[in-house]
Amino acid sequence: MTTISNAKVREQSRRKLVIARAIHNGEMENLTVNERTRKDMNEYALGRISVTELIQRGRAQFGLK
Repeated sequence: MTTISNAKVREQSRRKLVIARAIHNGEMENLTVNERTRKDMNEYALGRISVTELIQRGRAQFGLK
């Protein structure tokens, strides 16, 4: 494995942890994350979209500018 792919794996792991924590925090407040949002979060975790794109998708889903 190259240094670049090691860095990518570490970043994906970090992103997955951040997402898991966010979902857990929401669940502790009796909130749920819908399937569409989970798919978008997974796209972010895999590095396919940026955090900016993730936020834009979330806001668009609920009609926010």
